Amino acid sequence: MTKGKPAPPLSDAIPSLTFIDGDINSGGLCDLQFVIIQLVNKSNGGLEFIQLLTASLYLFETCFDTLNDSIATAEATYPDDDKSIVVAELKRMHSAYSDLLSRFTDMHLGLSATASFERMAKLLAVRGEQMQGDDDGPSALLISDALLNSLGIDRNAVNKYIKDN
Repeated sequence: MTKGKPAPPLSDAIPSLTFIDGDINSGGLCDLQFVIIQLVNKSNGGLEFIQLLTASLYLFETCFDTLNDSIATAEATYPDDDKSIVVAELKRMHSAYSDLLSRFTDMHLGLSATASFERMAKLLAVRGEQMQGDDDGPSALLISDALLNSLGIDRNAVNKYIKDN
């Protein structure tokens, strides 16, 4: 999933955001959704379905990792009389979520295969022979030049990130 994987190169174009109110150690339920809405609405030229689906998969995986952490935290911190109830409920949710994530991953895999062929055909039509033996080929398939230019991130940093993952 997402835990323990190298972080992507970060852009100065994206500001650091705070999602937790320090005085109450809690964030708004829709904070991240609000930021995603901002990104979607401010995107030049719009987004493609597969881009939204892939981002959703990332969020799904991150939720799964967070749920695992929640189970471990509950086991370590809840008083004994509440622990068994809370942990059992979290584990039921984990099981259901795991099944849902598996189905979502399968759906994404099928759709991303088609999207990959379409993207590769478009890249080949424009870049042609330049794509053969090009170290940028895999990353160009996954991350557009337009986005990297918008973020001010170098293709070589993305290549390293992709290879490390």
